[in-house]
Amino acid sequence: MSDTEFKTVELTQPIKRGDKKTIDSISVRKPKGGDLRGLSLMQVAQSDYDTIVQLLPRISDPVIHKNDINDMQVDDLMDVSMAVAGFFIKQEKLSPVTAP
Repeated sequence: MSDTEFKTVELTQPIKRGDKKTIDSISVRKPKGGDLRGLSLMQVAQSDYDTIVQLLPRISDPVIHKNDINDMQVDDLMDVSMAVAGFFIKQEKLSPVTAP
């Protein structure tokens, strides 16, 4: 897979699991069709919370669970959600438009 199929988000507030494990960053991969089963593409693109909660465990490394997402700082959650939503925009659409 190419680098454009993965995005890594550095967390401002690490996720704590148990007494010793902390997660400082989350890598998300570009979703495939099966990852989107039961989800609305529009809600994924709009970063709908409930939809992101269902999708993230399918595409994150390390796997981020619902409890982790519930405890995430809002700015970190937004960064991860925007990284996911960015997969739904073709790269040529992100090119700056030049005036004639």
